[in-house]
Amino acid sequence: MLSKYTIIIRDRFGGKYGGVTTIIDDFTVLDLARKKNGVGALDLELPGDFDVTLLEKDGIVEVWRSVGALPAYLEGRTFFFIRKIEKNIDAQGKKTIKVTTEDPISLLQRRVIPYEDDYAPGAPYDMATQLYDFADDMIKTIFDDGYIYNSFYAERDIASDWLVMDAKTASSIEVYKQCSWRGYLDTFQDICNDVVSQGDYLAFDLIRESVAKLRFKTYIDRLGSDKTSLIFSIENGNLVNPAMTTDFTIERNRFYVKGRLVTDLEVMSDPDEYQVSPFSMYEEVVTSGNISGYYYDLEAEGRAAIQKNRPKRKLVATLADVPSCVFGVDYGYGDTISVRYDGALYACHLDAYSIRVEGGKETIKASVEAELTI
Repeated sequence: MLSKYTIIIRDRFGGKYGGVTTIIDDFTVLDLARKKNGVGALDLELPGDFDVTLLEKDGIVEVWRSVGALPAYLEGRTFFFIRKIEKNIDAQGKKTIKVTTEDPISLLQRRVIPYEDDYAPGAPYDMATQLYDFADDMIKTIFDDGYIYNSFYAERDIASDWLVMDAKTASSIEVYKQCSWRGYLDTFQDICNDVVSQGDYLAFDLIRESVAKLRFKTYIDRLGSDKTSLIFSIENGNLVNPAMTTDFTIERNRFYVKGRLVTDLEVMSDPDEYQVSPFSMYEEVVTSGNISGYYYDLEAEGRAAIQKNRPKRKLVATLADVPSCVFGVDYGYGDTISVRYDGALYACHLDAYSIRVEGGKETIKASVEAELTI
């Protein structure tokens, strides 16, 4: 089925104060990519005669895609912020304009978590290095304090006209985490990695709520929908380059966890792994000046390090469209689908994808992976 793309460019306020909204479909090149818990990007190449005054810092760009006669949908479920504008002239004198944008996850790179040792969200005492909560709620608490309501730095608050957040649900596992003077994105990724390393799923995203308005969400099952009834396989023609990897190179099984002080030390290990043979012990030091001397902080960091560095078996593959199974119609970004490989069926997350449109040709690369127990 043929796809059609429409680009909507708005000013940084989404046109709410009378700014111009521009709709275009005559772009030269479109490159869009999104990935779970990471910063996505949209690069556009526009004709050289495009009015660059319509492009501004943090201007909003939306990509709407329609397949066949079906209604258009917002690709990636969010919009993008303009971050770079280039005007180019090639050797033949052809003029083009390149626009580089980032998705809203990039907002989490713009701020740091300014918790002093005597402050953390909702706690008037030393909790900055020993936050303990359901992982999904912990992420929301930290996000709320940094972007929606902050009792110390009101200038950081973003009004509900522009940003809202889902309610807390206490749906994930409980974790410890220290986060003072770190970046929001790094911290949220660490929390999610801690959850994943214990066999559960956790992701976050900023999606379009309405024009120029975002909603912060966490996900405990998948970013999208359950499409495990769809089976991708080499036999069905919709699975390309599957690979099953068993990786021992990342293994670390004994950790010295050091905190702020010389006396802050815990030794954490995984005997099931390091006693496999006389040569199997692999040590590493976990050091952070933000970890307090409380044993549960140090032990939590050690447990997370053990889980994160266990041997892993991973199935990775690329999906291909067939008439009965089309990206954006039957499945899409964030969905869980089934992959049949080497006689077994695996539930896989479609947590990364990219689209390139050039010269009327559309190329979609959708990758799935499943992390399996060894």
